[in-house]
Formats: sequence, structure tokens, C-alpha cells
Amino acid sequence: MKIAEDDFLTNSNLYARASKVNDDSNQVIVQSLEDHLQNVATLAQKMCDVPELRETIYQIGSMHDLGKQTKEWQKYLRSSFSNDWHGTKVDHSTLGGLTINQNLSEYKESLDREIMELTIFSHHRMKDALSEMGESIFEKRINEKNNKKYADYLMGDKNQFHSTKLYDYLFKRVSKNKRENAYYAGALYRYLLSLLVDADWTDASYASEFGTQEELEYKHFNFESYWSDRIEQFEQYISLFEPRNELDELRSRISLQCKEFSNTSNKMIRLQSFTGSGKTLSALRFALYKARNEKKRHIFLIAPYQSILDQTYKIYCDIFGEDEVLLHHSRVTFESEELDKKYEYLIENYQNSPIVLTTMVQLLNSIFRSSLSDVRRFHALANSVLIFDEVQSIPPNLMGLFNWAMNFCTNFLNTTVVLCSATHPKFDKMDGFLLDHKAGWDMVPQTNQFIYNKQRYRIVWDCWNQRLVSFSIEETANLIDKRLKAYDLKNMLIVLNTKKTARNLYETLKEKNLSYSMYYLSTDLYPAHRGKIIQELKEKLQTNERIICVSTQLIEAGVDLSFVSVMRSLAGMDSILQIAGRCNRNDEIDCGLVQVVKISDKEENVSNLKYIKEQQDIMVGVLSEYESNLYDSSKLLDDYYKQYNWKFKDELKCPNGNDSYKSLTELLSTNRRAVSNIKTKNMHIMNQAFKQAGNIFQVIDDKNAIPLVVECYDSVDLINQYCDTYSYREKKKIIRKLQNFLVTVSEYTFNKLDEKSLIYSLDKENDNGIWVLTKKGYDENLGVSILNELPFICL
Repeated sequence: MKIAEDDFLTNSNLYARASKVNDDSNQVIVQSLEDHLQNVATLAQKMCDVPELRETIYQIGSMHDLGKQTKEWQKYLRSSFSNDWHGTKVDHSTLGGLTINQNLSEYKESLDREIMELTIFSHHRMKDALSEMGESIFEKRINEKNNKKYADYLMGDKNQFHSTKLYDYLFKRVSKNKRENAYYAGALYRYLLSLLVDADWTDASYASEFGTQEELEYKHFNFESYWSDRIEQFEQYISLFEPRNELDELRSRISLQCKEFSNTSNKMIRLQSFTGSGKTLSALRFALYKARNEKKRHIFLIAPYQSILDQTYKIYCDIFGEDEVLLHHSRVTFESEELDKKYEYLIENYQNSPIVLTTMVQLLNSIFRSSLSDVRRFHALANSVLIFDEVQSIPPNLMGLFNWAMNFCTNFLNTTVVLCSATHPKFDKMDGFLLDHKAGWDMVPQTNQFIYNKQRYRIVWDCWNQRLVSFSIEETANLIDKRLKAYDLKNMLIVLNTKKTARNLYETLKEKNLSYSMYYLSTDLYPAHRGKIIQELKEKLQTNERIICVSTQLIEAGVDLSFVSVMRSLAGMDSILQIAGRCNRNDEIDCGLVQVVKISDKEENVSNLKYIKEQQDIMVGVLSEYESNLYDSSKLLDDYYKQYNWKFKDELKCPNGNDSYKSLTELLSTNRRAVSNIKTKNMHIMNQAFKQAGNIFQVIDDKNAIPLVVECYDSVDLINQYCDTYSYREKKKIIRKLQNFLVTVSEYTFNKLDEKSLIYSLDKENDNGIWVLTKKGYDENLGVSILNELPFICL
């Protein structure tokens, strides 16, 4: 609603927010407090996919901004609008908590009371229930001082409503593990907070007139009809594939088995099948039928590598069309804090996108990070199907938390979780972090009917000759040259552990002038560029052209390429078998060649890549134990995982250091050290340090990583459109398209590029937001001109 500025500044109406129409207008866009509370309560209730929690979130939404009715806050709103407020921000969440405390006063209502209060206290910033020093947020907010301060607003009758709904809901499934139960209570708080934040931000975007009525009303799909339409598209797509050989027939049987498995009552499901068995489409087929049968809101495909995501996105778009698929992995922000905040109101919250493809980083951030833009997306996981592709890529220090989170989703949010891998890690039986699955959780039984018995490749362990044998880059290039000639190999894929090593080997091979087309792949190339190279590789492999591709790990899993020979720099056994899956993938020849080498530490320094270094060490132990029988890959993998779990047993339980009392699992559950620091006699149920844990949490060490948009023929028009438009919605659309031209660099590389004037900001007035890498800073073969080393999971 618009009113005159003078009227807004002088009347006594209660408003939730106000903003100027534009700099030259004397009108103000306002929203009444009553409308805002009603809108948020109604919208949060509509968004809630857990029927048992809808009444609770409605109550929270209707009380979250009660503090805005105070004279002090209304004065603050008007003074801030006219730039005449010189004090600190005025608290407006405490009154809502006091109102809940006044009503839910019985002991049996304690858990409901604390979760509801904490949700309201946190709706502008994540809070700790209990600080490291033992200070409880409930003692800080719910006290005699605040009761007196807000006495005029708390004069209604007490106990007007009661609730034990959250207590009753959590105790549907009680774990024997006390810490796990405490985590579940915290996860339930996060779910409610996610609903409140999403509803609050959506209503704010509408009230400020950069949202739409459609967003406020919230889409309600006819999900049975929607998924039936998607199934029809999918079945038509796969009907075009005619089985060419025994392998194709086996893929068809596996796909049909996955379709039939959609009738299972199991919510935690494992899809374990050999590399090249068609897991991408088989898992999607299961998910589509499961979504239709149970009227699921979303299907999520979660991948560890952006390269997998890019390829899968293309497949999904081929099946369903681009309008039906949301790709989310962007880290680009707007060029100013004001625009970025407005974009946050509009950024994808997943709710109106039934099919979502995202990275493991983004998914885990939504579950654990303290940023409310991450928290906002969490509730979308409810009543959905989550497909985790290449689940073995989860770092060991996050496995325990991952298990707890998936248990919560399946037991409390009606979520179906599908864990996909050809080399499944043995983390489902971790002591203290058991993955809650039932018997018969395998979507594809490990029986002869679904196993491909023909040997598609043999592994040559060049790295082992009764001891570890290392190669220089030059020696590795010579070995490649020798093998190509000795076996008359038409093509070879070489995968290395670092971008620097991959680039050096690529350049060394080019200098040899081999009669092969040379290709290089790494995250120094933007996604659209990588996609073009992968497509070109596919075409040339199909016509048996002579090619060599040197790559980092981005290609070792989930990329549908088939070489007659591959080479892998020593890593974990799971990585070796994953890259073997790119060898003779479609049974084109009798037997492919897989080679494992160890590049010297001097020329492939993995000391900063902690897990790769330790996986190499584990493999040395495995090879020394099995050196007389290095041909049984399944035994090597089993032993590797046994040693892997033993090696990382402390990290599995203690994700951020050796102090178990400060681990993320501890902070998000019982938080015992903080509890021991409590000075008062009052004890509370909720003692978790949500903000502290969320600030610590990170999937990869990317705090100094900076995204750049690469200036190229295909991106220039988008860059110009971004600069020319003043529409936030148009900017949002353009940013989504620019994801295809993003590279991520370290702060060191960023500064080096800046020194050479190879980057510029799209905001000419300040150096924040979207940065562009000029054409001179990008090599058409190697990508970003200056090397940087990043860990193995990409944003």
C-alpha cells in the first residue's frame, strides 16, 4: 500500500515495514503489522509439508513480530526511514517469545515452549540456545526485566493456548542415542525456522513490491497429475533406446527394477550398481514413480561435482524441458549490499520448482549453515525424494552429521533418501551415527540377475612393485607414449589429483607432438566450456578418433564417456574404480586398460589436499597386503574401506578438530561443555549452539574462494544485459544464465589477476559483487591463466 510520506511519519498506525517508492517521490510503500502477521502465518502454514506441525508454525508466524507493536519500535521505524535514528536497532522478537512463555507454562509444554520461542528469537539471525560460556538465550530474554518492560503488551489472559505437539511428534521415534535425540530437537527447530524465514521473506518481497502476488499465494500443484506428466515424458525418452548388447539389456532390467521398487515403504534406500549401469536414469525413474505414488513436492538430484551436475542437468532438460528443471549452485551476488538483500528475498527457495539439481555443498549448507539464506531452503526437503549421486564423495568428517540429518529427514519430514554409488562407503553402521535403514533397503539386489560378470577392463598397478614406485611428469608422459604405441590405443583418459599437475602433464604431452588430439579438463574452465569439450570428446570417441584427455577428478564419476584406456594418479580405491568406470564403459572392446601411477611428491604435491594424501597412504597398506592378488577389485575395495573407517574414526565423530566437546556433532546435540558452564539453577531442554556450529560448518575450505564470470563470446551479451537492466527480476534471471560461465579462484589468484588488470567489477562505483575475467585472462585450452588449487568438491 502507498501513502504520503508526511502521513506515514505523523499517523499512529502500526506498520511492519516501510520503503520509499523511489528517490524522487514523496510516497511510501507500507504494510500494516496486522496484514504482515496474518500473511506470514498463513503462508508458513501452506508451506509446511508436515501436517502435524501446521498449527504450530501458524502460531509462530502470527506472533513472530509482535514486538513491532511497541511505541519504541514504531518510533524506530519512522526515524530510520527519515535517517533520524542514531541508536541501535530495536528488538522486536522478545515480545513474541514472552507471549508464548505466558501461555505454555506447564512443565509438559517445556520443549514446545523453548522451540517456539527460539524460532521467533532467531528469525532475523541464527541464535545459540546456549552460548559457550553457559548463557541461555531463554534466561537472557525471558526474565523479570523484560516482563516489566513489555507488561502493557502482556495483559491478556494466560494459557489461552496449549501445546505438546512438538514433544509428541519428536517422540514418535526415540533413538537410544541421547545425543541423536538432542540433534533431532534442534533439527525440528531449524525446520520451523526455515518455514518462518521463507514466509517472512516472501511476504516482505511482496510488500516492498519486488515480489509478486503469485509468490505470496504460493503454488499448490496437483502433484499426482504433475508427476504423471513427467513420467510420460520420461518413458517416451527412454523408449528411444534400443538394447544393442547384453550390457544394454542388463541396464534395462536394472531400470525396470528401480521402477518397481517405487512401491517400497522404505524411506532410506541404497542404489548400488556397477559403473556404467545407468544409475542416473534408473534413480530418476524410481523417484518419478515414488513422487507420483506419494504426491511428493520435489525431486532433488544432489551431486558432489559441478561437472556431474552440468551433465545431469542437460539430460533432465532433454527429458522435461528447461522450464521444469532448476539448477542451483551459484555463488554470485549483486554488486551492492542493498541489491543483494533484495535478491535474497527473491532467490530460489526451491518451493515452486518441483525438480531441483544442486550440489552437495548447497544441500548440506541448507541443513547446517547459520546463514538464513541457507536455512530458508531447508524446509523444502520435506515430503521430497533426495537422490544423492556418488555418495562416496562425502568427506569423512561430515559422515556422522550426514547420517543424523538423513535420519531426521526420513523419520520426521516424510523424505525419501536414495544413496547412489558404484563404490558405496561403509558408513551406514558407524558407532553413534547409525544410518536408520531397514532390511531390504537395496533397490537393486546383488544377485546374478543384476550383475555384469564380463571383465570390461584389467588394472595395471604401475605404482607398485613390492613397494611404492613414483614417476616424474616426464616419466609419466613417456609411459603414456609407450603404452599408446605398444597396444595401438586409440584414446586415453588421464586423471590427476591437482590442476597444476594435470596442466603440466598436458603441456608435456603436447610437446611430444603425438598424433592425437589433446584435451584438458579442470574447474579452471567454465562449465559451458567444459560441456563443449565433453560433447566433442563423446563425438570423437564414437568415431574412434585418436584423442588424449588430461583431467582432474571432475571427470572420474558421473560423466558418460568411454575410453579404451584410462590412467589414474594414485588415490583411494573408490576413486580408482570410479575412473575405471570410464574405461570400456559400453563394452565396445574385449577388455580395456586401467593404469594406476604415483606421481612424485615434488611434481604432484597433495600435502594440502588432506584426504587425498591419507587415501594414498591407506592404499599403500592395501597394496602391500594384497600384492600377490591385486586383481580382485572387490576385496581391495572392502579392505580399503575398513582401513579408511579406522583411519578417520575420530573425524567421523569429531568433525572439526580433536576436541570432542567442541565438535559439530556435540554443538548440535547435547553441548556438554557449555552446559557445564551454566551458572544458574534453571536447566533447559534446548542447549545447542546453532549459530556457533553453523559458523564453523563448511563442506570445503572455500572461505577465500571468489567466483568470476568469464568474458567470452557467449557471455558478453548477458554481461551487457545485466549492466543495462534496473529490474531485480531480470538481474536474477541473468545471474542464473551466467552460472554457465563461472570459474572459482583463490584469493591469491584473484589478486594476481587484479595486478595484471585481467578482472573488473560490474559495479563501477565499488569493488563488490560480480567480477568479470577478461578474455585476455582466459586461455581457450587451459582456462584461467593463473593456477589455483581448490579441494575436490565444487560449488
